[in-house]
Amino acid sequence: MLAKLVKDGEITLAIAQRIKEEYSATSVIQEGKRRVVPEVAGYLGAAFIVIALALIIGNQWNHIAKWGKVSLAGLIAILLFSISLSVSTGSIVRRRLASILALASAAATTMTIATLASGQNSHLFFPILAGWIVAVAGWGLYHSVIGELGLAGFSVFLSFALTDEYFQHLKQNQLITPLLLLIMSGVWLWFSYHQVFHRAVGNGLGMAMFFVGGQLAFGSSYRLIGYLIDVAMVIVASWIFAKTPDALLVIGGIVAVTVGTGELVGETLGGTLGAAIGLLVAGIIFVTAGVYWLNKSRKSQTHF
Repeated sequence: MLAKLVKDGEITLAIAQRIKEEYSATSVIQEGKRRVVPEVAGYLGAAFIVIALALIIGNQWNHIAKWGKVSLAGLIAILLFSISLSVSTGSIVRRRLASILALASAAATTMTIATLASGQNSHLFFPILAGWIVAVAGWGLYHSVIGELGLAGFSVFLSFALTDEYFQHLKQNQLITPLLLLIMSGVWLWFSYHQVFHRAVGNGLGMAMFFVGGQLAFGSSYRLIGYLIDVAMVIVASWIFAKTPDALLVIGGIVAVTVGTGELVGETLGGTLGAAIGLLVAGIIFVTAGVYWLNKSRKSQTHF
């Protein structure tokens, strides 16, 4: 129709192009609105399926033989992952729904291996590892934020299970979990920096793992290592922010400075009035430094 109007001289080519752009923008908005209801319905449907299966199985679970439990849990894991593959083609909404089903399959896989190994002095490392592998596969197939969040959760649980399984005999075993969390934090931040992961979500997860690792080290009586991790967190957040600005990096750095300074002052001055005064002085120093760097940054921008 537009081509005919242009050919007949009714409208110009520029006006026709503007009409196309406006129509395309309106179509995108309307399509986004139409997707909300099906997406919510899909999430509810997936939740209802999982809940219904849990209720049906839960009533009879104690009466089922061990191999029956293993077969049933394994079948559910395969079924959920197969459904995720069938719904994943097409839009972002379908990929998000597929990610939820893949994570449910990962949980069912963990349950399958845990049931198989029950009664043999087994730990949770191999069941969680199996679920983690399925979560990795789900993220690799669908590349959604939901899959990334689930993969992060499995990774954290895997680090705790790994420490409990293989490093209990070490004298410094309390440092293993913080070390693993720092490694995972580095992986998340690196992938986020290179936009393999969603940048904002990946930075947030990386900062959270960094912070939890430092707090675990501090809570395990390794105070100095906890302080060093806080300092490293501020340095890493500042360096990445200088390359790719993101608010969650700033929040992570502020949390590390605030908590780390409070812990240092509290430990050094015994948590008395002196600690409060020390924290106040540290706060004044940080605020002054922040204002100084902001003013310096503004002045450097005005020169350009």
